[in-house]
Amino acid sequence: MPRDVLVRRTAETDLPAITAIYGEAVRAGAGSFELKPPDVAEMTRRWRNRVAKGNPHIVASRDDAVIGFAYAGRYRTSPAYRFMAEDSIYVAPDAQGAGVGRALLIELLKLCEGLGYRQVIALIADGNPASLA
Repeated sequence: MPRDVLVRRTAETDLPAITAIYGEAVRAGAGSFELKPPDVAEMTRRWRNRVAKGNPHIVASRDDAVIGFAYAGRYRTSPAYRFMAEDSIYVAPDAQGAGVGRALLIELLKLCEGLGYRQVIALIADGNPASLA
């Protein structure tokens, strides 16, 4: 992990920065299938829903600024998938390529293991969702 990066649980005060990072991913078509970036209220609703279900949600910060975030949740509701989680990781454009995503993934995997998950999968997508409209 980069020495100047702190990975910790997400706080509600992190949500404006998370919204900005995610919004940029939506606009760039990197890893999101949404066509319009959600606002802070919607991102807050999603975060509260994930956390209420006991799912991990973390951020990476540098100099007290959020530069990435990650979360995981149950992959599918069928009991056959009860040990599988799906992760999502987003890193601010100016922090990409510096090990931030790796640091988030390492911590997220530890948290998932602590919750009893034995497999974590990711859908890695890159493309402009506007071209799908």
